[in-house]
Amino acid sequence: MPVEKFLTVKEVAKKLRISQRSVMRYIKAKKFVASKMGQWRIKESDLDRFFKTNIKILLLIPTEQNLVLMNLRPLIHLIDLK
Repeated sequence: MPVEKFLTVKEVAKKLRISQRSVMRYIKAKKFVASKMGQWRIKESDLDRFFKTNIKILLLIPTEQNLVLMNLRPLIHLIDLK
């Protein structure tokens, strides 16, 4: 059985290119399943599941936050976000 990898808030923030505070907001809003092990940790598989279940929303609603989550930050200036 493979060992599950847990990511810190800092690692998730870096991976998503968002602030650690935003990751904490997502945890508080229960958008991420997180466990407190000294500090908050998120299973890598839960982060992958988040992307898979939210991919349609992230692509259909071109908000700045969704573009950042999809690592499309360079495209933000091409889309009218109003």
